[in-house]
Amino acid sequence: QADVLAWIGAGVLAASTWERLLTVFVAGLIEISAALGLAITARSVVELMAPTPVPVEEVKETLNQALPPGLKVMKIEEIDQGAPTLQTQVEAAEYSVTLLDPVPTLDERIVELLASEKLPREWRGKPYDLRPLVLELGRLADDEEGRCRMTMRLSAQAGATGRPEEVLSQMNIAPESTLVHRTRLVFKQ
Repeated sequence: QADVLAWIGAGVLAASTWERLLTVFVAGLIEISAALGLAITARSVVELMAPTPVPVEEVKETLNQALPPGLKVMKIEEIDQGAPTLQTQVEAAEYSVTLLDPVPTLDERIVELLASEKLPREWRGKPYDLRPLVLELGRLADDEEGRCRMTMRLSAQAGATGRPEEVLSQMNIAPESTLVHRTRLVFKQ
């Protein structure tokens, strides 16, 4: 199921699933803390604001009963209404990437990218420098099938968001020949 869900964009997922689920429970506001790119899997953080107080465990149980296969609410926490939104608190995102095709020079490509002072790229017709958005890049142990794996920690701030597919393209690795999973969101302290 996760493979199928990876091809549903975050905006579509929010509109078609989470917002519908809120009507099952209570009309409210929804905000996804860090949207995912197409074909990236993750355990996402979703911020919900209900117009009236609702018991947390009741929300979790009701949502899990209504969610489609492959989606599950893992944890719900009540937060202070005066606190900043989670979306404004995200600083970085960490990813694990599995390469489906062999890349014998992966270590060299990582070193080369990290040694670069600038990595000029273009996104939606606008030039930008990818290098300051790559906070960390490294190798992970190969998976059980012997496929190369790597880790990325990318900036995820407004106006300064690194995208795994852009890093992969910069390394001459076709993004469609990888499995990308966001492992963690890093929040400001």
